[in-house]
Amino acid sequence: MSSFNSKREIRLYLIWILIMTAVVIIINTYFFTFVNVVGSSMEPTLHNGDKLFLVKWGYNPTDSDIIVFDSGTGKPYIKRVYATENQSVIVCGKDYGTVPENSVFVLGDNLGNSIDSRYESVGFVNNKAIMGHALFRIYPFSKIGPLD
Repeated sequence: MSSFNSKREIRLYLIWILIMTAVVIIINTYFFTFVNVVGSSMEPTLHNGDKLFLVKWGYNPTDSDIIVFDSGTGKPYIKRVYATENQSVIVCGKDYGTVPENSVFVLGDNLGNSIDSRYESVGFVNNKAIMGHALFRIYPFSKIGPLD
């Protein structure tokens, strides 16, 4: 009888592991995830190697939010929302026009070292390309806390 019980226990553990794996995948895909900051375009707010908590679900961009979006190059970009739909954009005296519907204009905090909406390769970012809103820094531990 002990053999039967141990087989049953193993089966229950395997089922439990599969269910937990599925739950983690669903949460990571639809609700939140973690991202790494690469580069210096968001300095002084974020630094290379920082790790951020990113909320995906139910997010509507607003001015000054830090977002992560699909850049179309295969690597995500982390930038700050400067303007949302129907807002006019002027940066350093240059007029970039009006943000189209369902789009945002993004800038890096380090304007001198940021590829952002000022460049044709990025331009206005469609809301569908937004992967989520960066809310919280989890690393380095000395700077752990909510993002401005």
